[in-house]
Amino acid sequence: MLKRSSRILLGALFWFLAIGAGLYFGRGTQRPSGERTLGAFATAGQVLDYAAVRLERLQLELPTITARYGDPIFLQAPGGEWLQAGYLEDVQATGDESTATAAWYLGGTAPQDCRFVYHRNRGSLGDVLKTMLPPDKRTRLAEVLRTAMVDHGAEIQSALQPILERSLRETAPVIEEALLASLRAHRPALEELGARYEETFLRQRLAPLMREEVMPTVQKHGKPVARSIGQELWRRASVWRFGWRALYDSTPLPERDLLSAEFDRYLERDAIPVIEEHSDQILEAAGLIIAEVSSNPALRAELKRLAGELGDDPAIRKLVGNVLREAVIENEGLKQVWVRNWQAEEARAALKMAGDRLEPVVRRMGDELFGTRQTGIHPDFARVLRNQILGKDRRWIVAHPDQGSGDNGPQRAEHATEHSVYPLVILATPRTP
Repeated sequence: MLKRSSRILLGALFWFLAIGAGLYFGRGTQRPSGERTLGAFATAGQVLDYAAVRLERLQLELPTITARYGDPIFLQAPGGEWLQAGYLEDVQATGDESTATAAWYLGGTAPQDCRFVYHRNRGSLGDVLKTMLPPDKRTRLAEVLRTAMVDHGAEIQSALQPILERSLRETAPVIEEALLASLRAHRPALEELGARYEETFLRQRLAPLMREEVMPTVQKHGKPVARSIGQELWRRASVWRFGWRALYDSTPLPERDLLSAEFDRYLERDAIPVIEEHSDQILEAAGLIIAEVSSNPALRAELKRLAGELGDDPAIRKLVGNVLREAVIENEGLKQVWVRNWQAEEARAALKMAGDRLEPVVRRMGDELFGTRQTGIHPDFARVLRNQILGKDRRWIVAHPDQGSGDNGPQRAEHATEHSVYPLVILATPRTP
């Protein structure tokens, strides 16, 4: 019995000395650059710290949240450093809601005193852009572009604008010819669609809407102008002159078309000048009609519904896709126009000049987005790589101290309403000076 007790005592003494040595040697060394590195036995110190903390567990309610086992819980220290305070270890998911048991091992802060917010990065394009381009970085990049355009914009524009204008000028007739040919080829489908929608859309829905909503507006603004012009035209018209010429044309006399000649004379000398005199009133009335019709809520709602129904029609989508593909994508003449213009010597020289002017700008923007050889991978880019390639860092919980209920009951986690990035940055290799 004494011998067994001695072995236990010697074993405990050995582990005590091993842990003590780890704590002594694990305090770290100092590089010349000032960067702190862990000693050989630093892990022992970390294990001791972990063992010295009493593990707590709490219940979390996660409404409208689908959590997973192992989702980390982070807390930001007063100095700004992020610490992992725990993780979810028992998750019960029901539909889109979850309840979980969280393991809390961060000493000094009670989980009951924290408010919990659940964050998620789904890996969508929007999340990638928000991660790679936070507001401060967008501001810096916009300033870089603005400076580059101020310095070189006029020179680049003057070199490229003639080529672009010539390309567009030669493109228009090529696309127009191909578009007309495609429409002619699809004439049977167009006629079928026209006949199908004429009754349902034009006669049954648009025509009543025009009578009820548009025509009253036209009458309200157009009737005064039309009445004024009509009275002036009637005043200038000579019933006698029209009457005897019509009578003369009806007789078997040699000269004919006196009525037509009189009407042409009336248009040229009387009617057209009257209309020109009232052109300002006509334009004003037309503007009022357009403004009121375009703001009519019933008309706008119906046109929006019609546009949606037309856009959802598979036959129309197929027809439009075929026409665009034949007129633009598969248009060999269009490709030849752009190849001829942008492979010419003038275009090559202009593009080389633009590249020489913009290369420093592009490199600087790349450094802002991805990092440099000196500083390493940018943290935001590292987050995107882990999220997109490894599928990591997609769910986490942030604990906000001194904002909790303080009781020992289940804590209710909120869903984050604003985009945020994963608190920790895990790089393949540490940054070096």
